[in-house]
Amino acid sequence: MYLFVFDHLGAHGVYKVGITHCVDDHRLAQHKKAKGHLLQIVTVSDRASAFAVEASVLRKYQPIAPASVSPADLPYGGATECWDAIAGYPDLAELVARR
Repeated sequence: MYLFVFDHLGAHGVYKVGITHCVDDHRLAQHKKAKGHLLQIVTVSDRASAFAVEASVLRKYQPIAPASVSPADLPYGGATECWDAIAGYPDLAELVARR
């Protein structure tokens, strides 16, 4: 799992949570190319756990701080996994440890 910040998007910046297969995954390079800064990478035991943690993060942050991000802002996808940075962000390692 990963957490990126895109400081140039929205009024306050935008956080994005996502799932990848490994640290060298092409997805991370795509987000970096889109001017994202990697904040955290956490290894999760299985894909189902990763999806569950991702969903819990989005349920918490998106309703209180929806992001105005379009697919054009993140040309490699992921606009639906973002929220406005004004809401802060979770510690993914802590969330994974609780599972």
